[in-house]
Amino acid sequence: MNANRYRYSGTVLSRDYLRAAVGLVATAGPVIWLEPLPAVAMVLTGLAVLFGVFAARTGLRQFTTIEITPDGIAARGPLSCRFRWHDIRRVRLDYFSVGREGRRGWMQLKISSRFRHIRVDSTIDDFNQLAAKIADMAQQHGIPLPGTAVENFHALGIAVAGGDGEAAA
Repeated sequence: MNANRYRYSGTVLSRDYLRAAVGLVATAGPVIWLEPLPAVAMVLTGLAVLFGVFAARTGLRQFTTIEITPDGIAARGPLSCRFRWHDIRRVRLDYFSVGREGRRGWMQLKISSRFRHIRVDSTIDDFNQLAAKIADMAQQHGIPLPGTAVENFHALGIAVAGGDGEAAA
């Protein structure tokens, strides 16, 4: 079976690990080594938990491979998940903006079956190629694409059928 495999690069992951470490030191450090006021300690602890979750999610991405085959899509790793194309109910492609001008940000593909989903961030290697394959398979199998997903696929230069059923560039 011919499979395309995609992984997150070490460069992207090392930056995320560094962000998580700096965040943990900056938030958990004062709680551990100083005696802040209880309200400050609660806020810092809450933020430390968020940075810990971010570090854990980064670890999951490190050990996950996305695999696309003619039969379906799979996330292979600690939280493995596999869908056949006919089991997929929806494909979304969302853009998350950073900053006011909206020029910086990231995209996230969400492939959903009835009860589970696979999420893939645009920081994965060859994201545009992966997105094009998923868009193609979604159209071949009649999987609905919301209007925002169609717009975002177009922003990547991927032709998908718009709301009127016509393929657009």
